[in-house]
Amino acid sequence: MSELFNAINDELKLVNTKINEELNIKKAGHAGKYAHLDFSRVDSTMRPAIVILTAKLFDYKRDQIIVLASIMQFIYMASRVHANITEIDPPVNQNVDPRDGIQFPVLVGDYLYGKFFTLLSDAKLIKYLDTLAETICSINEGEILKNQNPKATMSAAPDLVFTIVRKETAELFANCSYLAARVSGANDEERKNMYNFGLNFGLGYGLLEQGASHKFAAEYFQKAVKCLDSLDNGPVRDQLIELINMVKENEELLMHRMVG
Repeated sequence: MSELFNAINDELKLVNTKINEELNIKKAGHAGKYAHLDFSRVDSTMRPAIVILTAKLFDYKRDQIIVLASIMQFIYMASRVHANITEIDPPVNQNVDPRDGIQFPVLVGDYLYGKFFTLLSDAKLIKYLDTLAETICSINEGEILKNQNPKATMSAAPDLVFTIVRKETAELFANCSYLAARVSGANDEERKNMYNFGLNFGLGYGLLEQGASHKFAAEYFQKAVKCLDSLDNGPVRDQLIELINMVKENEELLMHRMVG
């Protein structure tokens, strides 16, 4: 995985630095003291990488793209913090890790969601607020469906699982790619292609996370590659295809939910 991202390593470091700066809350300290923010290499890198690589296909505006990549990661992080909140808060007089309760993780998740608005404003990207708000709504709808149907599996309820994956995972992938293309001056047709690329990549990725067979998920990976056919052959296009293949061919790669 590290070899694949060597070409964008400098940008990924900038995203990581940006995120860590924003996680330091005045007086309160680092947000990681109050919610589990330990993510795998895959979860820390995948969404920013899609943003950066997509932007490099067009008129790459590095400063704005670094901010956009950070925003998409903040949205992902917030969604995972909220999704992993337990149902019962520990007693006040019990000496427990605050990250394992309800109150602090809820506040940290809200803080992470709120950060994207400030970053949008500072980077003059506010016109993309509607798309990001819709993305957050989609993620939350997917999480509600999952909580309402805790026993849903690919074998028992494939249509429901597909809907959850589309809302919770694929829409964020789609808009990582779509917004990166839009910020980078892509035309309408190119934006549509990149949205469909991200959507199908996210469907395959999310379905594997939910235990679907590689054969079932492969259909969506193939569609994602097909969306890149209209692009000129070049190293960035090849890297996006390699990114898909890395996920498609590595059976253990997606066994990586947030650890804490």
